[in-house]
Order: sequence, then C-alpha cells, then structure tokens
Amino acid sequence: MVPVDITIPTGGKTMKKYAFLNICILAILALGACSDTDNITNVPNINGQPEQNVTAGQIHTEFLSELYSDKSYTTTEKNLDTDHIAIETAKRICAKHGITPPADEVLLAAINEGRQKATQDPIQLVRQTLNQDEYLWWDRFASEAKMKNAETVYQNHCRLYGAPQAGSMLESVVDIALSSADFWDNYRGATPPKYHNPYVPMEKSWKNFLRFAVSVVVDGTCGGLAGAGTGWSGPGAAVVGGVVGGLASAGADNMLFD
Repeated sequence: MVPVDITIPTGGKTMKKYAFLNICILAILALGACSDTDNITNVPNINGQPEQNVTAGQIHTEFLSELYSDKSYTTTEKNLDTDHIAIETAKRICAKHGITPPADEVLLAAINEGRQKATQDPIQLVRQTLNQDEYLWWDRFASEAKMKNAETVYQNHCRLYGAPQAGSMLESVVDIALSSADFWDNYRGATPPKYHNPYVPMEKSWKNFLRFAVSVVVDGTCGGLAGAGTGWSGPGAAVVGGVVGGLASAGADNMLFD
C-alpha cells in the first residue's frame, strides 16, 4: 500500500460551496478498492471460522439493510422506539460475526452523535476528522471526480498518488462513507425527501446530491472513529466501526430527512 501523497498543491482557489459539492460527488462513488488486498479484514463468523474480505463498509451496509427492512423501525414515529430497534439490530449484527457488541449506552451514544453531527457543517466535520494529508487526498480526488467517471478517477488517483494508507482514518472514513452513499441512493430512490441542514444550500442544482451528502460524512466519520480511535483492533474494528457508523447514519437520518 502506498501512503497518501501530499506534494500536490491545492492552489487555495476552492470555494466553500464547491468544497461541499466535492464531498457530495465523492459520495456517489461505487464501492471499490485499488487492489484486491485493500480494506480487507478477517472477521470470524459465529461458528469461529474466518470470514474473508469483510470490511467496515460491508458491515455498515449489512446493518442499514437489516434495520431499514424492519417495518417496525420505518413505520414507528421518529425518536420514540426507534433507538431500541436500532440497538437490537446492531447487537444481532455483532453476534452474527462473532463479536461481543459494545454496551447499550455506547450504541445509543452513536445514534445521538449522528443526530448531533447532522446539524454541523459537513466540510468542517471532515476537516476535524482527517489529518491535513488525508484531507488533501480526499479533496483532490473529489475535485476531479464526476458522476460518470468517479470510479475511473478513483483508480487513477490510487495509481498516481497511492491509495489511502491501510489502517488510516481516511481509509476507514471512505470505506464506510461509500457504503452509505450506495445504500441511501438505492433506499431513497428517485423521491427526494425534505432535507434539513443549516449549512447545506437548497438550490436546484444541488438536488441530486442532497439525499445523502451529509449522512455520508456523518456516518463515515463516526464509523471511522469507532473503528480506528476507540481501542478496537483486529476483527472487532471492522464490525464495530461498521455498526457504529450505521447507528450514526440512522441518527442523522432522523434529523436530516422528512
């Protein structure tokens, strides 16, 4: 794995509104990796056999898919019994992969963190989560990628500048954020809901990005922090990071969308 290259100048010309659009463009990138060995974690299943090629992003997708297929969750009035349903879903996903889940209060805190971060400036949230080198990689890629060529641009950036360094916060955030973009785009379909965030413009030209843009940043950063910054390591990091990112996503969804 090649570490992030920081030698490319940014020029200081990117305006804030374009920076947010860059983050949104990044969100539509299909899940992928620069090589067959990137983002791979061995996670034991409940029978104790090693399960190959499971990433935090895949766990994140698995969690959201199970949670949002539960009609008792999607039809219950927001912020009533939904937290309990989300926590129980998280515990089932952890058990399925042979990982002891975090305590209920930790899982609830992830939901509330998602709600809290959903009201923040997504650009500043990314800046606060990634170090300077990682943010430059993120911003450089997002500045070039477009809807129809994002995967090709991603592969090119991996070859030219190196993939996000294995085990880095950037790798964790991108893995889970791309999972989120894929899930929310498919889940919400062609019907955009009413969207709430004081830092996000509602101009018509942004319409195609608003359905998932801030959610992607919120659950990506929360999941990345859970996987890389709370003492979890090895198999537990991918599972807990994916689940915590999913809980944050569910919490953000409560705040962002009608």
